[in-house]
Amino acid sequence: MFLFALAFALGCALACWFPHLSCWWWLAMVLAVAVSLAESFLLYIGKHTRGLTIVSVFVALLLGIAASHIRNPLTNESHFSRHLTTGYENEMLVVLADDLQPTPKHLKSTAHVCALKQPDGLLKTSGKTLLYFDTSADGLTKGSRLLVRGRLLQVPDSLGEKGFNYRRYLERKGVFFQCFVDHYQLVGQSNPSLPSRWRNRLDLVVDRSDLTEENRGIVKAMFLGDKRAPLDLTKDDFRKAGVSHLLCVSGLHVGIVAALVAFLLIPLGRGRRASIVRAAIELAVVWLFVLMTGASPSTLRAGVMFSFIIAARAYTMHTPGLNALAASALVLLTYRPSLVMDVGFQLSYSAVAGIMIFSPPLCRFSLPIKRNTANTSGNHKLAKLSTSLLNRLWQYTTVCLSAQLFTMPLVLYYFGYISPWFLIANLLIVPFAGLLLGSMMLLVAVSRWPCAWSLMQIVVNRELSVVCAITHWVATL
Repeated sequence: MFLFALAFALGCALACWFPHLSCWWWLAMVLAVAVSLAESFLLYIGKHTRGLTIVSVFVALLLGIAASHIRNPLTNESHFSRHLTTGYENEMLVVLADDLQPTPKHLKSTAHVCALKQPDGLLKTSGKTLLYFDTSADGLTKGSRLLVRGRLLQVPDSLGEKGFNYRRYLERKGVFFQCFVDHYQLVGQSNPSLPSRWRNRLDLVVDRSDLTEENRGIVKAMFLGDKRAPLDLTKDDFRKAGVSHLLCVSGLHVGIVAALVAFLLIPLGRGRRASIVRAAIELAVVWLFVLMTGASPSTLRAGVMFSFIIAARAYTMHTPGLNALAASALVLLTYRPSLVMDVGFQLSYSAVAGIMIFSPPLCRFSLPIKRNTANTSGNHKLAKLSTSLLNRLWQYTTVCLSAQLFTMPLVLYYFGYISPWFLIANLLIVPFAGLLLGSMMLLVAVSRWPCAWSLMQIVVNRELSVVCAITHWVATL
């Protein structure tokens, strides 16, 4: 499964790097079917050889190329680009997918194109476009239904800082066109989804708390996925310390939630029935957290990944391997092949793969610590406690090392910078992430009880003050 998923991902990447390659998707499908039939025949007559593994990898590569073409939004007959002429003014019924974000000259947002206005009425369409509004359109929010008029143009292929290609970045998100809006009319407001309603309520709870402005921004970033909330100084400190990933809801946060639930459910035991019950509760809490944070693409992706890991652990009764991770990646890439070029996708799967590959052998080095501590201590209970704490600390250190070392090449490639003190920062700060997330959950859960809410505000303020102090110290080293 792991090699098959890796080859499928490589096929998707090749189709993204060489767009003309996906035009031969039909040939890739024919070859994949032919090779699969030949492989099935060889297995049927008992000719199982090592070459079949290579054949399976080749089939996965071809299927990845074919999937990139089939799942490309532009190949959909209902895509709006098939029913208009670019460069001319068009009238469209759109729904804003995000709140307006400021640029030097405009306000921008991605939008779903629901219909095109034609002489005989509205033609239902699909697809997304990038809209640029005048700065006077500040009142529009996510979910606004608009009738807009403007020129639709392809996103220019321009390179920004450090070779960043904005056009390719948007294409991976399914956006191929941009529109400078000349006129718009607000025709309604779409009903917010359940995740959005939950997120808005939690946002109000945080706003009316007595947390400091800096701490409110961190809570909104870590718990609600609001990347714009933290202060610029806070973002700079976290970036220099190498822990900026804490300020955006990602696989780390979903994994911490899953680990917290698994820890609380230890008393259920280790039997088959207990494992199934534990997995069901973990899955329910993980997806509840995904919905509470607004169900952003990064948290949805992490939810799928950890769902496979949790299910595999319940089925096999031991720590899941790379096959469970590969299965989740294969599902996500089948649904959206362009994810293979997403930085968040690459970092998430690299970190988890690094933990699965390197953490177990590194943990074995804790055995000498256990022997030496037990032989030199006169107090058996104290020695046992200190040994347990040392082993726990070493296990956590190996997890951090494995994830950081496996993602370091990607971080250097994409960002060109890595903090020399990243390991110190992660060892000191990331343990607080689990405590912080638990405290934040309690903070919003007890918001209707004044005494408990006041107490949790004090606790969260103190915890975040410690985290900010450590981050600032590491950032100034």
